Amino acid sequence: FEVFTDFEHAAENIKGIIRLEILSDQTTAGKGFRWKETRLMFNQEAPEEMEITEFSPSESYTVEAASHGSRYISVFRFVPEGEATTVVWDFRAEPVSLFAKVMSVLSFLMMGPVKKMMDEDMDQLAKVAEGRTEPPQQKVA
Repeated sequence: FEVFTDFEHAAENIKGIIRLEILSDQTTAGKGFRWKETRLMFNQEAPEEMEITEFSPSESYTVEAASHGSRYISVFRFVPEGEATTVVWDFRAEPVSLFAKVMSVLSFLMMGPVKKMMDEDMDQLAKVAEGRTEPPQQKVA
């Protein structure tokens, strides 16, 4: 849980993040914590502002973002299993604008790259949490 909510070091721990700016006055993760995360998507910088909307220490947190006429919701749940912890990441996009609703029929085209990004994030954070390797080097845009 601590590794996943360490936003101060997220750009160091996740190679897909090229820059992260904390927007909140609060310095640690919790409900209302906001940040701007910039990734390289399709060879272009893609900044997104995000906010934690639900927070239950050591158990779960929910992140929401609004972009391109849609609302994006990620729920991270941490399930203890003996000495290990299973992380479950539920993601969904809800079209809000008319354009996004019309374009949602093509959303399956984006699911491959999004799933790949999510899998890579999970693998890198798992390695950091388990101390198996050094965190990945940050990409420079």
